Amino acid sequence: MNILLVDNHELLLQSLAQLLEDNRLATHIYRAKNGTEALRLAKSKQPDVIISDYKMEGLNGLELLSSVQKEKLPARFLVISMVDEPVVINALLQNGADGFISKDCDKSEILQGIRSVIAGQQFLCKATLQILSSHRQNTPQHPLLSHRELEILRLIYAEKKNQEIADHLSIAVSTVETHKKNLLKKLQVKTTVGLVKYVVENRLFS
Repeated sequence: MNILLVDNHELLLQSLAQLLEDNRLATHIYRAKNGTEALRLAKSKQPDVIISDYKMEGLNGLELLSSVQKEKLPARFLVISMVDEPVVINALLQNGADGFISKDCDKSEILQGIRSVIAGQQFLCKATLQILSSHRQNTPQHPLLSHRELEILRLIYAEKKNQEIADHLSIAVSTVETHKKNLLKKLQVKTTVGLVKYVVENRLFS
């Protein structure tokens, strides 16, 4: 298997590479420290599996996943991250991720997850299953949000104005306004205050 590792922490990259080598799980290991570099390597090296963090410079994990799929690259996609926000985990899974593992998991569970994804199976670590299970029990089902809608909702929650959101995402203000209208419709609220209230009431973000 050719495997691409993506994380902005060199120590974690080294640890994951060593884990793969010790267990003879990879023929070639490629490393990237951000999502933009990872996409470039994915295009040129055509890895069988991509193991990626979520929070990174350039493209985050969801954007990298979406870009890989847009390029029609066949790589399986496993996320290993400290993110514990149910809406983010669900967005990754609903958009095609093959697995999600918390960085808090021990080495044996991380190894189990990597082996499962390499074998073509979906894998969620125990901590992730507990997060999703608790979220389903305590909150209503949420409509599927695209990664761009999710980003904009996070920025709205961070009290960013339309122009600031547009500048941050390098998109037009009119595009931000369109996404906000879609969010209002999907989440069945009437104002920006309603969007923030929805986030708070449903504990969508930490």
